[in-house]
Amino acid sequence: MQRWPGKIYSRLYGPIICQLSKRYQSTAAKFDSSVLAGTSTLDNVPITTKLEFLPSKAKSIIPKYRIMDTDGNIINKNEMPNFSDNQLIKIYKDMTMLETMDHILFQSQRQQRISFYMTHRGEEATQIGSAAALDPGDLVYAQYREAGILLYRGYKLHQFIDQCMGNARGSCKGIQMPIHYGSKDLNYVTISSTVATQMPQAVGSAYAYKRAANEKCVVCYFGDGATSEGDAHAAFNFAATLEVPIIFICRNNGYAISTPSKDQYHGDGIASRGTGYGMMAIRVDGHDLFAVYNATKAARQMAVNENKPILIEAMVDRFGPHSTSDDSSAYRSEEKMQHHAKIIDPIERVRRYMDVRGCWNNEKEETWRKEATDMVLKELEQCEHIKRAPITTMFDNVFEKVEPHLQKQMHELIQHVQQNHEASFLTLLSKYEQSYVPNK
Repeated sequence: MQRWPGKIYSRLYGPIICQLSKRYQSTAAKFDSSVLAGTSTLDNVPITTKLEFLPSKAKSIIPKYRIMDTDGNIINKNEMPNFSDNQLIKIYKDMTMLETMDHILFQSQRQQRISFYMTHRGEEATQIGSAAALDPGDLVYAQYREAGILLYRGYKLHQFIDQCMGNARGSCKGIQMPIHYGSKDLNYVTISSTVATQMPQAVGSAYAYKRAANEKCVVCYFGDGATSEGDAHAAFNFAATLEVPIIFICRNNGYAISTPSKDQYHGDGIASRGTGYGMMAIRVDGHDLFAVYNATKAARQMAVNENKPILIEAMVDRFGPHSTSDDSSAYRSEEKMQHHAKIIDPIERVRRYMDVRGCWNNEKEETWRKEATDMVLKELEQCEHIKRAPITTMFDNVFEKVEPHLQKQMHELIQHVQQNHEASFLTLLSKYEQSYVPNK
């Protein structure tokens, strides 16, 4: 290994070493070792002479917070949120619009009009209920089954469909997978396919919010499968030790794609992990709109006012397949699932409550359902006529500017396109906007 001559080394590093030495001496002179006394969390641990191991499972299961039963009856009226009729109707329309969009776009994928899709059936109350309890300025890090939050915040139907189509008007110009939405205006960070990567990122943003003291919080959504990733554990630990304003919302639907919960963990679900990391936690009925709303609202107050991370485990059922690439009948009984879905359906539960309350009826339901379907179909047809972004778009936003090696690749691509005259290729190319790149 090459070594620097002594004189050159002293000339280069001598001043730096001198400054570090002075700084260390100054710090050491001011340091009072007594400040460490009693600061360890282990100082107050009681002593026992009994040899006893903690059981692998808790003696009691964490209860599931619920306000409304499956028939739409309020169990505890003292816990009921104070929604006006208009607020409740807006929430219900968002839930049913999400269901309608899911049905049509799922079928569109089967018709090869889009390449991929993921539905939200069964989880609408968790999304819309939590969205209603948040401030519009709260930053959301989603996984990939949280389109309802965007819908509640005002994301337009054509924006969802543009993104799934990958056309030139879409937020990502076709360089992201379908359903990977994002909106800076609505404080919704663009989704990443890789499971759980959003979790430590969300904690970092929450730490920045804490330092800014902006009275906002960060909300991080994820599935139960994400908690098997190391990123989840790092996120929980950093959130607790840094004491940041973040709400972790886990959609525990019992499956990580096809892997059942029993093959993911043997403890009491996800909420039980909160205590181990030093976080407050609660388990809620994810099909109960009002329970989710209350839990999220209370969690937000603690997160913002006390700089505390909160963990919410929403127990839900995924009524459909994981995605259009999944055949859920291979690992669970679809007949049993559909029978169960009719009983616990979060949308029907809210509608039954609204019928009793008097702010909804069969006539309104029929009118709205037709209107929602017509709106989605109209936007789908219009979005299909918008061309895809120029093929050179793939080189944009990789770096701040298109670097020389990317310029070379782009030029090679343009040459290939200009030299290819096959009919099938030209037909495909006609679906893209054309960009002029001068020949070199």
